[in-house]
Amino acid sequence: EYAQAEAMYRRALELFSPGDFRWHGFLAEALEMQPENDPQEIAAQYQDAVRLGYERLEVNPADHGARSLVAGYLARTGRTELERLEQVEDLDMLAHRAMGFAYLDLGDHEQAVGHFESAVAKGFPSQILADDPRLLPLIDNAGFLALVSDHVDSTTDHEGNNQ
Repeated sequence: EYAQAEAMYRRALELFSPGDFRWHGFLAEALEMQPENDPQEIAAQYQDAVRLGYERLEVNPADHGARSLVAGYLARTGRTELERLEQVEDLDMLAHRAMGFAYLDLGDHEQAVGHFESAVAKGFPSQILADDPRLLPLIDNAGFLALVSDHVDSTTDHEGNNQ
């Protein structure tokens, strides 16, 4: 129901919070899932989400949720300036997880695994990572395998087929 989601996010921006970065990001994601939408509008919504997200982080640098979302929006647009989002003393486990996915989207597997390791060290369950199909590109990464090895069934391959 991406068209319905798009309409709801547009309405939320109009009525409630045109300056809330999250609505711009959610709208961009809903637009992106509909192939007929204008790529320039999608990019513009992501840009607004990033700009407003950075503004929010200037007010509250410890907003790990904002850091997580902005990292994802940057990665979705191919922007690689994630280091700015990492410049905080103590990222929480969800921020590390989001940074891991952002680096994965950018193709930097070592940085992704490093953030997933940090997320697990802060309490994120490695079982969730082991079961996440979005992480299949890391199946041959030794660091990732070590992180999830307790949860990988050795009788199945990475596509779930019995060996």
